[in-house]
Order: sequence, then C-alpha cells, then structure tokens
Amino acid sequence: MRKWIGIGVVIIFTFVGLAIAQEYTPSAPAAKATYVGVDKCKTCHPKSYETYLKRKFSKSMKVIKMRGKQNDPECLKCHTTGYGEPGGFVSTETTPHLENKQCESCHGPGSLHIANPSDAQIRAAMKAHVHAPDACTKCHVRMKAHRVIGF
Repeated sequence: MRKWIGIGVVIIFTFVGLAIAQEYTPSAPAAKATYVGVDKCKTCHPKSYETYLKRKFSKSMKVIKMRGKQNDPECLKCHTTGYGEPGGFVSTETTPHLENKQCESCHGPGSLHIANPSDAQIRAAMKAHVHAPDACTKCHVRMKAHRVIGF
C-alpha cells in the first residue's frame, strides 16, 4: 500500500511541477525592430519628411561619395542609417534605402512601428530613443573632427 501512495505522490508532484514550469516558461523574445528607410516613414509623416529633405543630413552620403569615402566605416557611421547595427546600412549596392542620415538614425529602427502604427508603446519607444544618452553625440562629437581634418 505504501508503494502505491509513494507512486501517487510522485505522479502528483510531477504534474504540479509540469504545470508550474508551463506557467513560468519565458515567452518567445519580443520581435526585434529592423530598419525600413525613410520612404516608409514619409507615407504617414509627410510634414516631417518635407522638413527632413531640407536638412543637410538628408544628402550626407553624397558628400562622402564626392570625397571617395563611401566605404570608410568612420564616415558611414554618421552618413548612413544604422551602419554597424543589425539590419542597418551595409553598402550602396545592398542597402541603398538606408543611405544618408534618416529618421531611424535618431528614432531607432521602425519596422515594428510600420507593422503596428497605433501601438502606443512602440511609438513611445521611438520617441524615447531620441533621448538616449548617445543619440546625438554619436555623430555630433565627430562633426568637430571634420574641422580638424579640413572638411
């Protein structure tokens, strides 16, 4: 009889353990946003797009191409969108839609926002990305170097 009670206890603990494990199993990681390019942004944000086109950085790749620096990693960090980051600019041949400094350079990758534009959490994250400690200084500190080297 004791043997059957022991087996019953083991079975109960096994099922309870499985139930607890299922309840606390971490869910799949949240989808990672990827870069989509300014052409995707302009559809819903036409005024911002018009402002963007008036800014020098909207043509920043042209400058480094004229100087023959279109393959220089130090230049590409600031003259393209997402260079060196997953899904960011790789080359003019493979990722031409990410040439120039674009919206996502300051707001972060936009694919999740494109997929669900009304998600307040995603929109808040893109607005907050601008306030990250290095959001501006990644490029603006380097701008001073341009004066030193004669750009």
